[in-house]
Amino acid sequence: YRENVYLINVFVANPTSVSLMYGRGWYVEQWNGKEWVMAKTKGDIVWFDDGFNKQKAPLLYCFRFPAGRYYHLPKGKYRISKPFSAKREKIELYAKFEIK
Repeated sequence: YRENVYLINVFVANPTSVSLMYGRGWYVEQWNGKEWVMAKTKGDIVWFDDGFNKQKAPLLYCFRFPAGRYYHLPKGKYRISKPFSAKREKIELYAKFEIK
């Protein structure tokens, strides 16, 4: 992506027969050369994490994250983290991207 990107599109494929539950929460981390650290935010971020479940599987999900609205995104490597759960098991999924 280019600097000043506003939206990051992420596709999540669930090829299993178990439906996924998810909420509104997500966050962005930045690679500092050694480890993933929380990216600098443009203010306080609070998500009201109610649960969504399509009750269908397999399924392809599409999420549009307004990352540029909530985070400072200078050039670098990033990842969006999105929590899901399946049968009460927590699953953390990541989508990596780069700002050039």
